[in-house]
Amino acid sequence: MANTKTSDESAASTLTGSELVRIVQGGSSVRTTAAAIAALAGFDHVAVSSNTTLPSQNAIVDVDTSSVSAPGTMTLTLPTPAEGRLYIIRKVGGAADETITLARAASEKIDNATASRLLTGSDVLVDSAAWYWPVTFWLVWSDGTDWKTSHVTSQVRNRVVSGAPTDGTHSSTSEVGGYFPGSTWYDSSAQKLYLAMCTPSLGNTSWHRVDAVDVESVTSNATLPSKDRSMFVDTGSGAVTLTLPSPTGRNAGRQFSITKTNTGTNKITLARAASESINGSAANLDLPGSTDADYGRWHVVSDGTNWWVTGGSALT
Repeated sequence: MANTKTSDESAASTLTGSELVRIVQGGSSVRTTAAAIAALAGFDHVAVSSNTTLPSQNAIVDVDTSSVSAPGTMTLTLPTPAEGRLYIIRKVGGAADETITLARAASEKIDNATASRLLTGSDVLVDSAAWYWPVTFWLVWSDGTDWKTSHVTSQVRNRVVSGAPTDGTHSSTSEVGGYFPGSTWYDSSAQKLYLAMCTPSLGNTSWHRVDAVDVESVTSNATLPSKDRSMFVDTGSGAVTLTLPSPTGRNAGRQFSITKTNTGTNKITLARAASESINGSAANLDLPGSTDADYGRWHVVSDGTNWWVTGGSALT
């Protein structure tokens, strides 16, 4: 074959990856393929359902832990660190007590520790028949000497439903978008917005109303909640005592609107939670004008230390 300059050769058609390419490796001329060269910069895709060693190239790794004898972990052994090596690891199936652990090839570190690394957040239930829960993955990369990890998650759910999203199973039969911090739930029937403020592991799985003040009607003694509320009080059956929460901490600035809904003369009393004062007095307060035979209303607010009745019937 006559020698031809590269510039004189015909242009290649669309590459398939099977084309042969000559390279020098270890001082010798060898052949490889266009696909093998592309793989050095691109990502392979690996589906894992048992303990395995990760490939020596960038890869997206989908892990199904369903075969793990729960409780237990599926082990992904890392190869020798190579600078710039990157893995995107996702849990795509498995129960909450089936986790994912990264093991070292030798003595290198994972996140600065000379030990295996349990992937934070891999202890979640994933219903592969419905959708991935939660939307989460891990980045694992090498600086050429050791390995580093980062947990990337998007657990916030914005849901429009008539009932509160459920917590616990996260299965295809439960309300998708359960309790995770920052999630919102818009009650479409009541047209109210709620926000998840804490995590189930801390024992708080309630949703907090954020778009308006809650309303409560009472006909007997009641304890006011640690949230702004409009209280409608009927004293037709007798005097009513409303016990205030602590005015400190999260209740600084807490406000209550109290409305008497009947024309009786039974009084409404504000009771202290502890030793704080109400309108400067270390005593319970009978709401001024609540014994009048007409409707009345009062505004109660915390300054962070004590309670104040700042407006209402019979106040000057």
